[in-house]
Amino acid sequence: DRTEEMQTSFSINGQHRFELSLRPSKSKVLFGENGISRKGENPDAKSYYITFSRLEVKGKLMVNQSVSTVSGVAWMDHEISSSQLSEGQIGWNWSSLILDDGSEIMAYVMRRQDGGLDAYSQMYLIDPEGNTTRYTSDQFKWSPIDFWTSPRSGARYPIEYSISWIDREGQTQLLVIRSSPKDQEITGPISGFTYYEGAGIVSDENGLEVGKSYTELTGYVESLYGRF
Repeated sequence: DRTEEMQTSFSINGQHRFELSLRPSKSKVLFGENGISRKGENPDAKSYYITFSRLEVKGKLMVNQSVSTVSGVAWMDHEISSSQLSEGQIGWNWSSLILDDGSEIMAYVMRRQDGGLDAYSQMYLIDPEGNTTRYTSDQFKWSPIDFWTSPRSGARYPIEYSISWIDREGQTQLLVIRSSPKDQEITGPISGFTYYEGAGIVSDENGLEVGKSYTELTGYVESLYGRF
């Protein structure tokens, strides 16, 4: 798993072109039971969930006639499913965090029509050696702190939030995630619906930056039940 290399090339608005090589620095992670991740009470609300949580990235960025060398880290996440929402669910808040201490976190809360969070919400901590620890919905909290309202859709997204949990030593851990820039709403024909997806930074409870984040927020414009 860790010797494979992935290649990708893409452009942004036809002006900024990337050509990148991505090599896993950890083996792939299968979330759920043997890679089958339940998302709700309906047995069909599940996905085959595979992730490379830390990829070493190298390549180049071309802008007009200028070429720059770039490097960094990335997260490759892929889910294969026929359905992900149960009746009463409208969308989800999903987070992937790449932390400076060599660990990663994947967390999602499935949001319900009645305003509550579904019991099938989960969090996974991946330690520097690639071992995973699973937290059920009653073992962690995904808590909004600040919001941004889209001038296009009118949706109000929680672009700053905290994730907290109790570690194996019984200590409370808390991270604050903030999207930057604020406006990272996705609209148009690619997705077929409007949602929020974008990068940000992770800070500890003292405000010290400790990692990078990526957040996906769906179901804030309309319910996605029946569409996934």
